[in-house]
Amino acid sequence: MARSSLSDMQTSLIQWLLEVHDVPHIPTASQLKTSQAHLQRLSGVGARRCVGSLGHTYYVNDIGRLLAQEVANPLVQPHVRLYPEMARGKVSDTFHGK
Repeated sequence: MARSSLSDMQTSLIQWLLEVHDVPHIPTASQLKTSQAHLQRLSGVGARRCVGSLGHTYYVNDIGRLLAQEVANPLVQPHVRLYPEMARGKVSDTFHGK
């Protein structure tokens, strides 16, 4: 399973800050990890473990699956520009390129 973008220490700090400010229903670190694993299974986009040339471990997502999900999402799909447009004059967006 992929690592969280927050360390356990950072998660503990955020939980402490929420407690200090009387935020109700703060999930435990274990609950957060369980939720993360569940969401990864639901999304179908698993992380692949890699080892860098200097020996460090990192994880990458399958960009093809991520893009397929975005294009399949009916709320996102109308806003996706798959082909560049000819910008008659001013170039204001990335899809106005060649």
